[in-house]
Amino acid sequence: MAAYRKQLSDNGLTQSMSRKGNCLDKAAMESFFATLKSEFFYLNRFADIEDLRSGRRRCIHYYNHQRIKLKLHGLSPVGTCEWAPSCCCAENCRRAGMRRRPARAIC
Repeated sequence: MAAYRKQLSDNGLTQSMSRKGNCLDKAAMESFFATLKSEFFYLNRFADIEDLRSGRRRCIHYYNHQRIKLKLHGLSPVGTCEWAPSCCCAENCRRAGMRRRPARAIC
């Protein structure tokens, strides 16, 4: 393992693992890729690589801007950034200059 880390370091790369040596920090990306495969890749056929790339771009844009998630209280990932600071009590929303509160408070 030390040789592997040295080789990564020599090539200017950083190992993607948490300090304990487990891969919990990759759980969000693993979840995203599982969704991408099940909702996009497996449901479509592609004429060529460019067709795959353009479809992937559209799918990622939809995922970030339009697809709502229950974990995000009915907001899209971008909508969460726009409407929900770390604590979305009415006072914090007002201080952040938000025009409206999210559908459901997170705090």
